Amino acid sequence: MAGARVIPLWTAVASLALYLASSARGDILHLRDGSKFSGRLIAETREDYLFRLDAAGDRPAEIRKFPRDAVERLERGDTVEPKADDSDQQPDDVPPQADYDQWLREAFELIDRGEMRPGVRVLSQLARLKDRATLARLDAACRAGKQQPLAEFLAAKRIELATSEPGAIKFTGVTEYESAALGRLLEARENDLLTHAFEGRTIRQWTVKQNEMTKATSDSPALVRDARLAAAFLAARLKYDPRLRTDREIRAALVTLHDELARLVARVAALPGYNTDAANHPSAADYGPPYKPEPRDGRELYGTGDASSTTQPARGAR
Repeated sequence: MAGARVIPLWTAVASLALYLASSARGDILHLRDGSKFSGRLIAETREDYLFRLDAAGDRPAEIRKFPRDAVERLERGDTVEPKADDSDQQPDDVPPQADYDQWLREAFELIDRGEMRPGVRVLSQLARLKDRATLARLDAACRAGKQQPLAEFLAAKRIELATSEPGAIKFTGVTEYESAALGRLLEARENDLLTHAFEGRTIRQWTVKQNEMTKATSDSPALVRDARLAAAFLAARLKYDPRLRTDREIRAALVTLHDELARLVARVAALPGYNTDAANHPSAADYGPPYKPEPRDGRELYGTGDASSTTQPARGAR
């Protein structure tokens, strides 16, 4: 076209990049006192908003918790929206333009501050990334910063979270990325608990000698606590450990052990003289009912999944 001005390609690309950068917006938190903060919503619960404040002037970026009753409204920008409850389950997809290295630093900061649930939530989102190169980079950063592989660090913190909260021991939002590490850590914890001795026998030995336990002792609450934990770890292994998805014999032995532990807990807690103080007396929901396989991706857990299984039967050497 006559008189038309030709714009160099590099200028057009640079202008587009500037436009996209300027059009991207973060979140804005409006408080009831009239103040407002810009940044990114990391997580929200029924009580709080966890918010990363943008750096402003001499103030560095920081993570701060705001009570819900102090917040008038949340103005969402172009960031991914967290799940609005107390669960650590998140959508499978995360925005491709996100700064994942910053997410990892935020997760470390949250966990170091004792904010375990949102920290695990952020790590779970990262673990669902499909870009192997990005995951490898984040794994290297975790090894450098926390002296653990990312999968093992996430699995360890998920166990810590599950066992630190009151009520039933639940593992939610477990990712495939961490499942093998979680299975190994749970097995080690479970095996250690089964070797704890009470009245001259280990917990594993008591599971097959339950009828010989006829009266409660001062150690009975500790036995109940440890057997309950072992049963919960076993149930989680049966659900998530990829090594246990194919071998029916091994799974059957572990299911039997889980149910024997649950019966042991119920029997000891019902003995005359047992201390029923709420701190030491778990409900049936705390250690779980007799284990039943659950569907996973439309399939029964028996006989599905990874063909390689290295776990040994529960009754033999492990």
